[in-house]
Amino acid sequence: MNEVPLSVLAFSPYLPYPPDHGGRIRTFLLLRELVRRGHDVVLVPLLADDRELAQVAGLEEAGVRVEPIVHPRRFGVLTAADRLRKLANLARGRSDVLARFWSDAAVRTARSLGGGVDVVLAEVLWAAPLALAIDGAARVLNAHNVESIIADRTAEQTAGTLRRTLARLEARGLKKDEARLLDGFDSVVCVSDVDRDAMASMAPHVAVEVIGNCVDTELLQPLEPVSDGPPVCLFIGSANYPPNLTAVEHFATRVLPKVREELPGARFVVVGADPPERLRRLASDDAGVEIRGYVDDVVDSYRGCTQSVVPIQVGGGTRTKILEALALQRPVVSTTVGAEGLPVEHEEHLLIADGAAATAAAGVRLHTDTVLRDRLVRDGRALVENRGSARAAGEALERVLMAARSRTMGT
Repeated sequence: MNEVPLSVLAFSPYLPYPPDHGGRIRTFLLLRELVRRGHDVVLVPLLADDRELAQVAGLEEAGVRVEPIVHPRRFGVLTAADRLRKLANLARGRSDVLARFWSDAAVRTARSLGGGVDVVLAEVLWAAPLALAIDGAARVLNAHNVESIIADRTAEQTAGTLRRTLARLEARGLKKDEARLLDGFDSVVCVSDVDRDAMASMAPHVAVEVIGNCVDTELLQPLEPVSDGPPVCLFIGSANYPPNLTAVEHFATRVLPKVREELPGARFVVVGADPPERLRRLASDDAGVEIRGYVDDVVDSYRGCTQSVVPIQVGGGTRTKILEALALQRPVVSTTVGAEGLPVEHEEHLLIADGAAATAAAGVRLHTDTVLRDRLVRDGRALVENRGSARAAGEALERVLMAARSRTMGT
């Protein structure tokens, strides 16, 4: 740790506890590591509802001071007023999704904490306007994704002329807003070289550093191999997140049937909070699809699976779920997009396959080629230990925050 500890004020568009999905995992582990390295961290998170207040204690036990703000209706069913606001924002060429995360209460709370803050840290682009409203400190954005890239990809896969048009307008507005917001920060952190290049093109004068996603390698210890039997393919991710929803539907309806032609009895298990009804309808014993929804301990789900599948076709950033599976020594089949930005190699750490037939063939190969499977899980675990640990990521973030403070102070 640097001899002079930092006072860090962080904003997050969600409560990063429990650390049960990619964004929460990254935010929680990095803030925890800053505290472990002797820095003072205050977090102002936006909570979906009052029920989340019970989870604040988990962060405070990790040494993070929390000033929660209940900020409902960020997503979900839109009211008539929401629809009018959305149309007005899109007509002005602005992102409506970004606007949903603005909170006067969050800014007031942050300002009421008094001075003495060295660095204001925005976790995810959605929190960037909140961080830029605070003066007198260095500003750093921890960008988990290039959100405009995800919006572009989502728009092109949106069904229906009207919905696709609105999605394209949102993507166009978000690209403008993202570039404008990036320019307001002293430093930006992203998760991959791909994201760094995209951000550098949008904000060429801003320092952009890469700190890859990370997992808790102390907690995620290798699991015992699963005994013989049909393959159990596991997908973990927020089930109501559109790229995940599309991926699950693709695997369940197009990939799994091809796997079961070769390996009868193969199953597909989906773990993730709030699966929508259209996803629940896929569940079928006959088809081998199980939709579990939220679970308290995802490690138990990994324990019963033979392979982790990441059939993501739309997205950005990097997939923490891949690092998680590799740390637990579960073999992985991913699309090219799913593994984008991670320091992984095909047939060295995992198998990469695109399209239903190729993905099914890769899954069958993982199940039948034990020599390949054993080598992949061994080398995958070694990769995460060397390049994906929370400790290494925390040290890297500390260096970025220190440098930002020094530039702001002119030292």
